Amino acid sequence: MNNIIDNITSDIKGLIFDLDGTLADTIPLHLQAWQSTAQELNFYLTDEMILEHSGTPTEKIAEMLGSLHGWNTNPEVVADTKRKYYYEHKAQAGKTTPIQKILDIAYEYHHKLPMCVGTGSTRDGALKSLADINATHLFDIIVTADDVDHPKPHPETFLKAVDHMGLKPAECIVFEDGAAGIKAAISGGMKLVDVRPWLN
Repeated sequence: MNNIIDNITSDIKGLIFDLDGTLADTIPLHLQAWQSTAQELNFYLTDEMILEHSGTPTEKIAEMLGSLHGWNTNPEVVADTKRKYYYEHKAQAGKTTPIQKILDIAYEYHHKLPMCVGTGSTRDGALKSLADINATHLFDIIVTADDVDHPKPHPETFLKAVDHMGLKPAECIVFEDGAAGIKAAISGGMKLVDVRPWLN
């Protein structure tokens, strides 16, 4: 397998990074929070159901899965409960750790190319995770679920990042681990690195 940085070819003028599961090792905490939520609110849930929509904001996941599986629970209540458990589990686990292989790329290209974060997290959650991994200063812009009308898998998150950098989609590469984000990058016309093969 080539080095992941080899994907940044000479035609690339901007880098876009997903956050959860790409820069920050938060996916296990999110899965724990979802399972705790399902137990409290008494609905059926598997990790695979969540991973299939990884990168999509919590309330949207609750809407989609609730409709599909008949949860009969207000998506806002699901989202609020899940966030509560996420921060509880995070407090127990301690500081969020970085996914160093990907974070190293951001450090390598800091001040060399414009870089953005495009995440399905809320702005508050994204800023906390970036602060935990000492990465806030690396990025020119952070596009969150609070900044878009159509979250991943719609490409709006990444297209806003492209616009902020003053570039064209084809001039940008997205580093992403989530199924929804991968769809968003492809449909938005950006180059894509699925980081999952490099995470093991």
